Formats: sequence, C-alpha cells, structure tokens
Amino acid sequence: HMLNLTMAFVLSAAYPEKAAEIKEAKSASQVFGTVSIPPEKVSPEFAALPSCIIDDLVELLEYLHNTRAGPDQESDLFDRIDRDLLIVMLVFVLGSGDHIRNPSVRGKATTIMTAVAKMKNYSQRIEKWDFCVRNMIPSCVRVFTAVEKTKQSYYDIRMHLKYQLRMPIMELFEKLMELSEHKNCLKRFAEAESEDFLKFTNLMINDATYQLEEGLDTLLEVRKREREVGEQPEESGAAGVGVNREVDESEDMNADGQDMFRRSRHDPKEHCRTYMKMGHRTLRTLWSMSREAPQVVTGAPIVLQQMLQNCLNACLDRLVGPKCLELKAKNAQRQDFEAYEFHPKKLLTFLAEMYVALAREDRDKVVHIVGEDTRNYKPQTFRKAIKILARENFIPAAALDDFRAFVDYLIQSASAQQAAMDAVEIPDEYLDPIMAEIMSDPVLLPTSKNIMDRKVIERQIMSTDEDPFNRQPLKKSDLIPQDDLRKEIHEFCAKHNIKIDDD
Repeated sequence: HMLNLTMAFVLSAAYPEKAAEIKEAKSASQVFGTVSIPPEKVSPEFAALPSCIIDDLVELLEYLHNTRAGPDQESDLFDRIDRDLLIVMLVFVLGSGDHIRNPSVRGKATTIMTAVAKMKNYSQRIEKWDFCVRNMIPSCVRVFTAVEKTKQSYYDIRMHLKYQLRMPIMELFEKLMELSEHKNCLKRFAEAESEDFLKFTNLMINDATYQLEEGLDTLLEVRKREREVGEQPEESGAAGVGVNREVDESEDMNADGQDMFRRSRHDPKEHCRTYMKMGHRTLRTLWSMSREAPQVVTGAPIVLQQMLQNCLNACLDRLVGPKCLELKAKNAQRQDFEAYEFHPKKLLTFLAEMYVALAREDRDKVVHIVGEDTRNYKPQTFRKAIKILARENFIPAAALDDFRAFVDYLIQSASAQQAAMDAVEIPDEYLDPIMAEIMSDPVLLPTSKNIMDRKVIERQIMSTDEDPFNRQPLKKSDLIPQDDLRKEIHEFCAKHNIKIDDD
C-alpha cells in the first residue's frame, strides 16, 4: 500500500492536472492511461520533490526484484502492487529525462521493467495496453540515447552504464518488436521523431561495431600470446589488450567505490568475454529491427550506410575475410570459442539474414551502399560466406538461396560500378573532402565554408554536433544545400553510367 501511495504521489506531481482525478478513480489506468511520456514540462509540483523519493522508490523495487526466491521466480509482492501504476511509474522514469536526470536510477528502472515484462500478469498488459503501446518504445529509445550524454568517465559510459542500462533496454526492445502494435509505434516514432530515432540507431550501430571489434581484437591478442608462449595466457595484461589502451583504474569505480571491471581489466579472457557478450546482444537487437521493421532502416540513408558499411561489412570481413584464421586456437583440435563467448556461427547467420531483410526492402540502395565500401567490401569474402553457410547448414535452404541471389547481384553491380568509375576522371570538387567519395547531396557548412556530402556531415552531427573543420557548433538545420553543384554531379554520373544515391 505504501508503494502504491508513493507512486501515485510522484505521478500526480508530474501530472498535476490528474491529481484531482485520483480520489474518484477506481484504478490507476483510468487516471494515467491517457498520459504521454514524457510530460510536456517539469511542473512546479514535481520540481519541489526531493530526488531521494524516486531514488528510494526505485531502490526498494530493485530490492524486491533481487530478493526473489529463485532466478526464474519473482517476489510475490509484485502481485500485490497496483500493476498499472507500477508500469506507468517505470515508463515515466525511463522516458522522462528532464524529470529523472540520474542515469543510475533510470538504469535500475530498466532492469526492473525488463524483469516484470517476463511476468505473465504484467507481460500481457505491456503487450496490449494502449498506454504501453504508445509510450514503451519511445521511452526505450530516449533512455538509450540519454546514456551518451551523461557526464561520466569514459569507462563508466562505455562499460558500466551500457552493460547495466543498455543491455536490458535492448532485451525489452527486441521483445516489443515482435508485437505488431509496438512495431507500428516504432514506425510512427521514426517518422515523427526522426532525429531521436537516427541517434538511437546510430548509437546502437556504433556500440555493436565497437564491442565486436574490441572483443575480436582481444581474442587476436590472446591467440598471439598463445603462439608465443605455447599456452593460454594467465590473468595478466591490461584492459583492451586488443588496442593497448592505458586505463585509470579509479574511473572504473561505481558510486559505492567498487571496482566494477577489475577482473576484465587484468584478465584478457574475461575482457574478451565481456565485450563479446555485449556485441552479440547489440547485434541481435539490430538483427531484430532489420527483420521486423526493415523500412525504418532503409528509409534513413545515414543509418543504412552506417549499418551496412561500418557494422555488417566490417564484421563479415573479420569473420570470414583474409585474416579470419588468426581467430582460431593454435591447436586446431581445441574448440574454445564458447569460453570467450564468441559464437561465429550465430554472428554469420545474423549478418546474412540482415543483408537479405534489408535488400528485400530496397535492393538497389542496399547493393549500392555495400559495393561502394572500399574498405571492407570484397567479392571473395561474400562468396566464402555462402560456402560456409551452405556447408554448415546454418540457415534454411530458402534463406540461403535469398542470400546467394543477393550476393550474385551485388558482385555484378559493384563490378559494373567500378568499371564505370575507372573509365573516367572524377573532378575533385565532386568528392567529399573527408571520405573522398562522390557526393550525392552537397551542402555548405556555414562557419568553415567547406562543402561536404549531406550523409557524411549528418553522421558527424549525430555524434558530436560540431563542424569537423573548426569544431564550431553545427546542427542539421544549419546546412546549406548546394543545388547547382548537386545537379552538376548527378548529370556527370548519369552521363558516365555511375550510380549515385538519389536521396
């Protein structure tokens, strides 16, 4: 009863217009079922609340979750709490960044929400209740992107908060993506709040790329040490052995002064396991999004390029490219990938199915972006992937046929594109100054006066909000289209049979 009263008190302060309805209402759903998360503004009533009220409330809920009878059982106290009131309260904490600024509290709320979403009494309500359909996925997106803006140390952001906060968020997000009502909400959100959605997807792609690269680099270093000493490495080394990064150990302390990643920092095997688990989790969420709602990815050229080139192409090259054998143990008979949480079969299956799902939505666009990746695209890598998938029966025959058809068309198109570009000299002013690729939509940066391709500079803005040439603040709305140059570039490409994005 005390928990119900506290949650009702906090929510009535956040939505003061609803306070008078609480006395007459028969249930919380009658009062808060129609609200939107987050509230339009922080009310004076909420601003006057001590932050410890919400902190203590979330900690108590976390305690109830942590004291369950077994790993697959939850405290029966959750059945005694007003279900709808608890759901509204947790979604409010997740999605209201202006109200709840403490990332640790939002992280704990994420873990609790993920746990209650598995309880039958709560899961059915989360799946069908209109309040959840409208607010759950947008709140997941907002709390996911909020992590990047917290004023924490580098390692606290990259490790502690992403492991504690983003992993449960992705688990919940993936579960919701399988439901048609929530899937449609994601589509609407991607259209109505395109900037928030682009940042969310861009951050998730960056996470997957970074986590998998760190895990694979660490595994390569482990293999190198095995070859040098003839045995498995002992617990010695430093964090990020794959990239040889120096670490200030004090930055890995949490709020209670505990060293969160001591073992990971000093044990290469544990360091590899940590990043591999995160990388697999993040890529699985991207796979789910590509499979369930491919149009929200292909409809955003910047996101699509990031996913295909920086994530899928790069990961495929690491898995089956020229240096893939370096990932195996010195003793070919010893299969120890699972000891490092490295599951190449699953990763390769994810990649193949993601290429196919996105290509079904817009084959020509996907093929063009994959083929223009001069760093990671190699025809022999894709052919080898087909051979491995066919030999090991990783995916159903129909899916393999789809991937083979995609690869055949990709290789043919990329070869024709390269031949067309080799046959002509491309003027320097048509090339992006950073990527050295033909610009499809040139824009002027107002402070530095440089001209860049829109998709390149918008990707930069999503990460830093700065002009890369002078570090001055820069927003998407500041970019000045160069229509005459754009027309000139497109006419040049059409004349010489060079394919270029029309977006």
